[in-house]
Amino acid sequence: MKLHHRFFLLTVDLLLILASLLLALFIRFEGETPAKYLQPNLVPYVTLCLFSAGILWLFGLYNKVWRYASVEEGIHLFNAVTVSFGIYAIPVFVTHGSFYPRGVVVIAWLLALFLLGGVRLVLRLASLGVRGRGAKKVIVVGGGDAGEAVIRELKREPSLYRPVGILDEDEKKRNLKIHGVPVIGKRADLPRIVEELGIHHVVITLPSPSILKEVFASCQGLNVEFKTIPSVSELMSGQMKVDAVREIRIEDLLGREPIQINLESLRSYLSRKSILVTGAGGSIGSELCRQIASFEPSMLTLVGHGENSIHEAFVELKQRKNCTLKSMIADIRDEAKMERIMRAVKPEVVFHAAAHKHVPLMEEAPFEALENNFCASASLALLSQKAGVQKFVFLSTDKAVQPQSVMGASKRLTEMFLQSLSEEGGKNNSPTQFMSVRFGNVIDSRGSVVPTFRKQILMGGPVTVTHVEMTRYFMTIPEAVSLVLQAAAIGHGGEIFILDMGRPVNILELAHQMIRLAGYEPDKDIPVQITGSRPGERLREKLLADGERMESTNFEKIVRVRSSTRPLKEFMDALSEIRELSKADDADRLTQLLTRFIPEYIPRQALTANH
Repeated sequence: MKLHHRFFLLTVDLLLILASLLLALFIRFEGETPAKYLQPNLVPYVTLCLFSAGILWLFGLYNKVWRYASVEEGIHLFNAVTVSFGIYAIPVFVTHGSFYPRGVVVIAWLLALFLLGGVRLVLRLASLGVRGRGAKKVIVVGGGDAGEAVIRELKREPSLYRPVGILDEDEKKRNLKIHGVPVIGKRADLPRIVEELGIHHVVITLPSPSILKEVFASCQGLNVEFKTIPSVSELMSGQMKVDAVREIRIEDLLGREPIQINLESLRSYLSRKSILVTGAGGSIGSELCRQIASFEPSMLTLVGHGENSIHEAFVELKQRKNCTLKSMIADIRDEAKMERIMRAVKPEVVFHAAAHKHVPLMEEAPFEALENNFCASASLALLSQKAGVQKFVFLSTDKAVQPQSVMGASKRLTEMFLQSLSEEGGKNNSPTQFMSVRFGNVIDSRGSVVPTFRKQILMGGPVTVTHVEMTRYFMTIPEAVSLVLQAAAIGHGGEIFILDMGRPVNILELAHQMIRLAGYEPDKDIPVQITGSRPGERLREKLLADGERMESTNFEKIVRVRSSTRPLKEFMDALSEIRELSKADDADRLTQLLTRFIPEYIPRQALTANH
């Protein structure tokens, strides 16, 4: 509040206090106030003004913005007026009413509370009226505690938002009001209410994926924006508060609850351990480092090829000061360099996230895919075994299941190698446990479809989809990291872990949902273009190959995959052969090698011929 506004309000308050005293005399004597109380003796009035001005100022009544006044400000006003009249009443009561009738002070106190509070209420209502003229109408879905918190916060910004109704499934709440906002229907009534009342925003305070998806689908075609509140994981991590309204994200519409992890089981093997993460500058690698750092390992080593991404991850983690950090710029294909790093940091757990992952690019560069994803991974696994690493966790992909791309085949070959290495290690009492974790598509990872669609929408389209029947399994980055960490905790070696990711998502439907989330209509506002499948792509991904078997774990959303293995010597021979073929650039023999090891692999040439 500006200084001249403060003095103006103080002057008004003092005039009202004087008026309350005079009015109290009038009431006390029923309109016939004795002349002695109305004589031009200014001492009582000046005394009251001086006391009141000092007390009201000391209580901070002029440091408040009254258009945001709440119960707390009302209590401050009550205390200030009570102290003012309490001090003024001392000589009145000591003199047994000869100075002023004692009842006058009590009546004046009540009148002053009413008048000063009334002025502030008028100021608040006037402010709300002016600021609320351009406010956008909001419907709140959910009348529970979270809905109450959201409505309370929305009412603090009346110039921006005006909650006009609540939707709740409980019939007992019908026509009840929360902070003056009535319950006017159920979720099924939302489309009708949006059109009838001209709603601008829908805030969903029930952050269940199924409810979010239901509400979002019911309002397709309506010009309305959707928002929600933080999920349980965001609340538990301290990222947001329950009354923090945020935009609905595409991961909210996956239609399943996010995976939950056993934090204590992770702490037992991460705390006070030396941890090494490859690909630590990437989307998954950097999130792995964030999560691992919270468990306070003795050392966390970030290994990556891109200096900028490693630097950014390192600087971010350094601010947390949970553990000793090291950053290493290295190519995982440089075996000598990786061996020096292993000797220097002596990791007890290795998370191997570094990989080439773009399917069409790897179809054009098959040896890059094999050398980086298989040869380098196999070499790192052998170095880990030699260094006595306790756990080695390899990040795989659902594209490794009956692969139709070189990238998928390179990942599948590595899974098989680690199973054989684990089996051989068991015979030789090796301390290292090798395991793989299969991912679906990771939302918002670099180069994935979601950020690509988002950029295309920002540019006004077109949003490009390769095939109308293309489907993919999706998971969020936190889910992916949770799966990796939990798998490492429960794995004993030789396993492949996958997440129960629910039903696959149609990519064309995903594009439509993202366009609507951005406030547009598909094809009408943002064009959607079908471009045709790219090299190595298939319409539908699988989570389990023929001949593999699933086993349940103690975690509902995590399953263990077992499959037959080959002798380790065959893979060691394959390593040497791939390196020789790479020097000769003999892609045909590379395809023959892959089909020999992975009979279900369908190379690009065969797909083209069949097509």
